Amino acid sequence: MKKTSMFRGDQKSEMILSTLVFIFFTNLFIVLGTNNVEAQQTTLTQPVLYGTHDPAMIKQDNTYYLFATGRGISVASSTDMINWKRESPVFSTPLPWVNDTIVPGNRSLDIWAPDISLHNGTYYIYYSVSAFGKNTSAIGVATNKTLDPASPDFKWIDHGPVINSIAGKNDWNAIDPNLIIDEEGKPWLDLGSFWSGIKMVQLKND
Repeated sequence: MKKTSMFRGDQKSEMILSTLVFIFFTNLFIVLGTNNVEAQQTTLTQPVLYGTHDPAMIKQDNTYYLFATGRGISVASSTDMINWKRESPVFSTPLPWVNDTIVPGNRSLDIWAPDISLHNGTYYIYYSVSAFGKNTSAIGVATNKTLDPASPDFKWIDHGPVINSIAGKNDWNAIDPNLIIDEEGKPWLDLGSFWSGIKMVQLKND
């Protein structure tokens, strides 16, 4: 026995079309609504990023300060280590002692791998100057009483070279400094790696 439909063909088509349209706009509303929520969340949580190379970080009071390879030594600050503010570099003018005699081929204010530390109330920043692929390099040091640029005591004082390596004479490279204080309180400078390995030299107490 043949079954008969309750609806005529055109009525059935209209119902199917209406159902499909309803499903389409319902899903579209859900997708748009979800995307809108995600967009709001992204806007609220998107951090202020700061690209960096060879970073070294230290905290003073409620602020973190990040020092890195860059022109004059790049500096950034943050109170949460998520959102960063670019600060003025440590050096804004070329260092007089960085010349073709000590560091031939160095580009002006091209300063690498700073290391920041606090010792007896003074901030020390060790840094390296070189030319890529060569071991005609040097490590210098600068000091400051504070890292807060708004402080009247804020001023970087450069003390010149601490140690340098000479091509054809030394099998090590005076780059990538890191200050270490041993158990007896003696200061050491860890350096090198891009040549014959990591070296260590003892520093004077001052």
